[in-house]
Amino acid sequence: MFDPSKPVQTRDGRAVELVCRDVSGEYPLAGIVTERDGTKRVDQWTREGTDFVGQECDSPDDLVNVPEAAKGRRKVYLNIYSNGAMSAHRDTGEAHRRAYMGAWPVVARSVVNVEWTEGVFAA
Repeated sequence: MFDPSKPVQTRDGRAVELVCRDVSGEYPLAGIVTERDGTKRVDQWTREGTDFVGQECDSPDDLVNVPEAAKGRRKVYLNIYSNGAMSAHRDTGEAHRRAYMGAWPVVARSVVNVEWTEGVFAA
């Protein structure tokens, strides 16, 4: 369900900044669309985010809410080897088995809690 109070973009992924949500008439939503070449233009939409009143099919210019990025958390088990290499494993059993398969002895083990957000990279 489209919600104009949340972040929006065009159906084809162009950035939109809604600047007004209460214009009178059939197109109460007004915003600035950033085109792919970086130029900006003003456009208006219906309360449902459609580009035209009575529109029967989707348009690339329709508004949709920006999808929320998937997030997660996982515990990772690390083996640290005498040559400085590391291996990461989903569970302690796998970490233990892998430790004895390598040519280098394990000098340390660690457990790390990893949190991730889809599309976000940390330095």
